[in-house]
Amino acid sequence: MLHLKLRTELFWDLNIAELNEQKHQRIIIERVISLGNLDEWKEIVRHYGLDVIKSEIINAVSLDPKTIAFVESYLKINKEELRCYMKKRSAPQYWT
Repeated sequence: MLHLKLRTELFWDLNIAELNEQKHQRIIIERVISLGNLDEWKEIVRHYGLDVIKSEIINAVSLDPKTIAFVESYLKINKEELRCYMKKRSAPQYWT
């Protein structure tokens, strides 16, 4: 059960009753950073702390360019450290 003060709309594709703050922390952090508002951001920083957020974001599977730019500037993480960025760069570009 999710006890954090987050909108359930962030987890439209998941069963909110089965969402666990520790077990599913990466998906929670990814969704809040990508789609959340300022209050939700403050909530995950208060709950997880910046060190946990940084480590989870580095291993995130998918982040949009806007979120990558936010992570670079606010969390001081170089985009080359992000798993999702390096995976995207290594994928062949068929259409330019």
